[in-house]
Amino acid sequence: MTALQKAVALLPEMSSGEKAQLLQWGVSDLTGVSAGIEKTPGICGGDACIAGSRFRFGLWYTLKSWG
Repeated sequence: MTALQKAVALLPEMSSGEKAQLLQWGVSDLTGVSAGIEKTPGICGGDACIAGSRFRFGLWYTLKSWG
C-alpha cells in the first residue's frame, strides 16, 4: 500500500479539523508558504485563495462544511 493509499484510507476516520490541518500541511509542503488567505488580481479571477496556491477558499470552505 502506498503512502497516498494509506492517507485516503484514513480520511473517513478524520474530523473536519484534522482534514483542514492536513490540507494546510500539504499546501505548505508543496509551496513552501505557510497557509493563509490571499487575493491576487489575475489569479482565480481575484477570488480568495489558500496562500501560494490556486485553491479557492470558497471551495475549501464548502468541502469543510460537508465534513
